[in-house]
Amino acid sequence: MSIKAMFQEGHILAEAGRDPRGSQSEKGSAEWEVRENHAWLVQELTRDILPSKQKFYASGGRGLNKANRAAQKHDGPEYLAPGMTERAREGIVGKLRWFHPSYQDTAIYLWLFLLGTGWNLATAVEIDVSEESAWCEPHPQKPKFCIIHSYKNRPGKEVFIPCLRKPEWHPYRILRFMIERTAPLRRTVLKRLAVARATLKAQGTPEAAAEVARLEAMSKSPWLYHVVNQVGEIGYLTSSDSFHLNNIVRLVADKHGLFEQHPSLAAVVTRDGRSAWIGHAYITSGNNILIARLAAQHADYSSLVHYLNRRRYRAQSEGLVRSFQDAAFSEIESGRVVDASRIRLMLERGQITPEQERRLLDVRKRTRLGMGCLTPTTPPPGISPDHLPGTVCRVQRCTGCSSGIVFGDSIIPLARARAELLFIQRTIPMAAWAGSSFAEEAEALESTLAEFDAAEVEELVQDWLGRLLSGERQAHDTFPAY
Repeated sequence: MSIKAMFQEGHILAEAGRDPRGSQSEKGSAEWEVRENHAWLVQELTRDILPSKQKFYASGGRGLNKANRAAQKHDGPEYLAPGMTERAREGIVGKLRWFHPSYQDTAIYLWLFLLGTGWNLATAVEIDVSEESAWCEPHPQKPKFCIIHSYKNRPGKEVFIPCLRKPEWHPYRILRFMIERTAPLRRTVLKRLAVARATLKAQGTPEAAAEVARLEAMSKSPWLYHVVNQVGEIGYLTSSDSFHLNNIVRLVADKHGLFEQHPSLAAVVTRDGRSAWIGHAYITSGNNILIARLAAQHADYSSLVHYLNRRRYRAQSEGLVRSFQDAAFSEIESGRVVDASRIRLMLERGQITPEQERRLLDVRKRTRLGMGCLTPTTPPPGISPDHLPGTVCRVQRCTGCSSGIVFGDSIIPLARARAELLFIQRTIPMAAWAGSSFAEEAEALESTLAEFDAAEVEELVQDWLGRLLSGERQAHDTFPAY
């Protein structure tokens, strides 16, 4: 990336340079003609904090800005971020860009962070990096991951995102890079904050209080930058920068000739990153509203509708209606009795083979849970990992299987299986039940039975449970166990 290459260029130049100021006792010992020496001095004078122009001059750095001869005049990096003019390469501020990010540089990293997290701008700029624990904590189960968190300023709600630690352009590495790169700027802010607090204590004016608040907020932000038109000044990105951030990303798209292929980029804004994140979760999950809400971290669905692409959502809904109509009228035209299960299968899978149709119609081919099966000899590995090829599935955990088909009359065997599991749960320790296949099967059965009338399900389950408790019936003993 050009910005990192610019910083690397500054490091290489500084390593090859030396102090250009020379010695007062040795006339002519100054070496401002060497570009590498300019980089060395800027790095040396800004290693701890960012000085003002007057302090640069006081430290003998006037040659960074003023040249007695043309050979002594050197500009900063060749790279100019989108929206920059040649002024951003000149003088001290131009050479500062070798080591410290400017407004546009920080803006590009903020955009990468927005796209990688799906957060809105207000949340991203509220990240507090004053301490490691304030923005990042280890993942409780996976050491390769961490949890990045911030707060929505308006509702005061914490938001978070799991993130890999190593990939260069993942949010964690972007934040880590910005924290390290802006460390001298942050130390400068903290030094000025101490002075501002002393002024507030001595004067107690509203202006002094406002300055303390501004510097406190700035000291916590990872989105710091040095101001290119005023040496020594530091700023930070906030929600009020949305207009300029929108303009910068459009300039990036224009610079790389993306408008012809992606004309919508001409109107891109910061909130589009969040909309795209939620929309991606919605589409890749098979238009699952729950997954989209989890990705958005919304407490309910009322806010979600504002982020989903309404045209895409409407087109998807209309497509489902058209597919249902096509399937239903196709059945009518063929002279078949319209069967809800057959239509559902056609909508979900596109077609039903004659063999599958014969098997589903034959009640003798139902599974132990009273369900039909599309692939009885080839169950998914997750359902039956030890399945023998060519044989009928033995475990028949149909409620959690993608090949399982529920019929209206499946309610009785499903209720019986649920009652058997309730009976088994009473006979074994809780530690043995939790995390076992019994608990998993019970959860899948509850989800499946939720599609039936709740009162009828409860009546059937209690009837079967009564028979089991009285000894009239024995619990099914072929449940898979692990």
